[in-house]
Amino acid sequence: MKKAAAYLFSLIVILTLMLPAFLVRSCQAPQQQESSAISVKLYDTQAHALYRLTLEDYLVGVVAAEMPANFHLEALKAQAVAARTFTVKRLKCFGGKGSKYHPDADLSCDPGEGQAWLGEKELRTKWGMRYGTNLARIRQAVTETASLLLTYEGKPIEAIYHSTCGGVTEAAVEVWGKDYPYLRSVVCGADGHSPKYRQTYRFTIQEAAAKLKVKAFQGKAITASTQGSGILKMVGQSNTGRAQQIIFAGKKITAEQFRTALGLNSPRIRYNVSGKNLVITTIGYGHGVGLCQYGCDGWAQKGYSFSRILQHYYPGTTLVKIANQIP
Repeated sequence: MKKAAAYLFSLIVILTLMLPAFLVRSCQAPQQQESSAISVKLYDTQAHALYRLTLEDYLVGVVAAEMPANFHLEALKAQAVAARTFTVKRLKCFGGKGSKYHPDADLSCDPGEGQAWLGEKELRTKWGMRYGTNLARIRQAVTETASLLLTYEGKPIEAIYHSTCGGVTEAAVEVWGKDYPYLRSVVCGADGHSPKYRQTYRFTIQEAAAKLKVKAFQGKAITASTQGSGILKMVGQSNTGRAQQIIFAGKKITAEQFRTALGLNSPRIRYNVSGKNLVITTIGYGHGVGLCQYGCDGWAQKGYSFSRILQHYYPGTTLVKIANQIP
């Protein structure tokens, strides 16, 4: 009887000591959790389905979709941090606005709205026999940067990124008219190995006019024989040489509208009009703001760590853990 009483007393003491720790862990505030405990509501625009994923699992699909798996590991890690920061900035549980077009979701997999994302089926198709190897590298990059994100003055930044800057990134204010102190123009010089660093396009004046929905030039219909002297003008350029506005056959449009209509890689263009032909050369791929993905890989190949790369493209930012700051 005495032994039973002693055993019961010992059990009560142990439970009394363990209970506070259990309660503290169970009642931990959301902002103090590790990112593996944070959920992301993702709308798949291809499957028309809403998924709930952990933040870290979601990031594997983002990094796999946004950056070549054979890039240097430090580049993949930099991409993982940028993508995590971009995501946290938009999560409703942290006060973000969520998806603009899908109100039940935090984000969608539409690159036009934010970040690309690929699931297992798409990745198996994309990578084939290298699925296992590539997935392991992506997971390593995400795992080794778990919970890390970039902040400026204590808040997650707009971690914008693009494929190829063409030697120098663009300031956000030049593209969207809004200034961010950490999205300034910086010299890159490490993205020359991008297959889209420089590309040339050829159109007849008539072809370009059709794509831009322009029917007349100097009072005359645009035909196959239209001569193009003076038909194209660039209005305003940023310090990096990216066009801001374009006048084509008297019609003024933004450089982004011009780029989209003609299917160009970048608004940073050089052009030549000769008779009825228009030749356009683009430098870079994408809007040019923030982290340059091919430049990121180039710097990693030179020995730069992911944290040093991030400091280069997002000057003045601080690398912190989600658990140590409140977005």
